Amino acid sequence: MKANTITLLLALAGVACAGEMKLLNDHLRITVPDESEYFIIPTWTVLDRSDEQTGIIIPEGADECIDIIAEEEHCLADDDFVEGVKTAMASLNSEHNDYDIVQVGDNLVYALLREDAAGAEDAKAGKSGAPLAYAQYRHPDGTVQKFTVLLISPRPTVEVKKYREQVRQWLNSIKPGGTPLKLQERVEHLSFMKDCSVAVPVPQGYYSVVYKVDGLRLGYYGKLHKRGETDEIYCVYVSDEQIEGFREIPDGQQTTQNGTLLGKKVEWHLYQPEEGVKRAECVLPLGCRGDDVTFSEEGEDEIIYLHITIYAKDAESRANLIRQAEKITLEKTSARQ
Repeated sequence: MKANTITLLLALAGVACAGEMKLLNDHLRITVPDESEYFIIPTWTVLDRSDEQTGIIIPEGADECIDIIAEEEHCLADDDFVEGVKTAMASLNSEHNDYDIVQVGDNLVYALLREDAAGAEDAKAGKSGAPLAYAQYRHPDGTVQKFTVLLISPRPTVEVKKYREQVRQWLNSIKPGGTPLKLQERVEHLSFMKDCSVAVPVPQGYYSVVYKVDGLRLGYYGKLHKRGETDEIYCVYVSDEQIEGFREIPDGQQTTQNGTLLGKKVEWHLYQPEEGVKRAECVLPLGCRGDDVTFSEEGEDEIIYLHITIYAKDAESRANLIRQAEKITLEKTSARQ
C-alpha cells in the first residue's frame, strides 16, 4: 500500500531551534545546526500530523541543501537486526555506487556515500535528489525507523567530502525522543457527516496512520509485527468514492459472508489477492455529505461511503479483524466536546 502513496512537500511546520529536533512526533530526536528548517512531509496529500514521516531541510532558504527524511517502518526489529541491515545495505554497492557501511552501537546502521565513488558523480554534478546516505535505527521499544539523506542542489559541481562529515555527525546523533509510539487501546474518529463521526476502536498494540484529504478520510490500523511477516491491517475509508478492489476479482476467486456494520447488514467479500495475504472488504453508504446519516445512496450531493478493507496473514486473523471492524460505531460530535 505504501508503494501507492505520493510524497509531496506542501507546508512548513515552522523554524526549529538549534540543537535537538523532534522527529516522528518526538519518537526520535536528532541534533542539527541552528540554520535548519523543519518541514512536515506528508505521504498522501494532506497529513495532519508528523508521526509517520518527518523531513528536515538544511540549511534554511539555501539553493543547495540537505534533505533528511525520517520514516516509521511500523515493524519490530529482527533478532539479527544489525547484521541484516548491514547485509541489505551492502547490496547498494555496485559499479555505479560505493557506500561505507557504518555501525553505531547496537541500534544504528547507515550507508554513507564515498566521496570518490562512481555514484557520487550524480551528487558532484549537482543532480537534485542525489542520495548521500541511508540509515536504519532500532528504537529501544523494538520498532524500526529509516532515514534517507538527499542532496538538493542546482549547482554544476558539488563537494561531496564536506557533506559526508556533516551527515555522519547528524546520523550519529539520532536517539530516542520523549514520546512513546501510540499503541494503547483507543478510539479514533473519521467523518464527513453532519454532527457525528465514525468512531474506530483501535486494539492494544496497533499503530495508526490517519490521512485527511479533501474528499477522503482514511485510517490505517495495523498490528506491529516483525519485518518479513504479513501485515495485519484494517483500513477504514470515509469517502465519496467507492474504492472496491473486490470488483476486480472474478466471482470464482472470492466468497462472501454476511455481517453487520453500524447496525446494518453488509456483505463481506473474501479473497486472496496474492500468496500469503487474506483480504476482506465491505462497503456501506452513509448518506449525503454534510447531512445526517441515512444509509441511503440517494441525494443531490455526493454520497459518502464507509469502506473497510482488511489484510491478514491467514483466515483466522482475517476473521478476528472483521470482528474488530464490526465494532465501529457512530458518535455524536457533541458527545466528544
